Amino acid sequence: MIIDIDFFKNFNDYYGHLHGDEALIRVTGLLGEISLKYNAFAARWGGEEFVIVSQHAQHFTVHVCEEILQEVRNLKIRHEHSPIADDRQHMDVSCQSF
Repeated sequence: MIIDIDFFKNFNDYYGHLHGDEALIRVTGLLGEISLKYNAFAARWGGEEFVIVSQHAQHFTVHVCEEILQEVRNLKIRHEHSPIADDRQHMDVSCQSF
């Protein structure tokens, strides 16, 4: 599974690298917790991309992606300058399982 923080460069440019690093730390901790829950391995791939690897990939599907998205939203990391027009204005992630 590949996870990408949406519009992270935009976040870093507006809020600064210190806040960007803090956001990465919070998201990394969350992904670590979720990977442990599913007996998987999470790692930072580079920049704002992460991977979660599971030997049970067939069970690691949309449900886990939806859980990751919801939990990242629950972190309530402000991202008022995201080009996504919605009322949340918080950091989001994109997730692809294959």
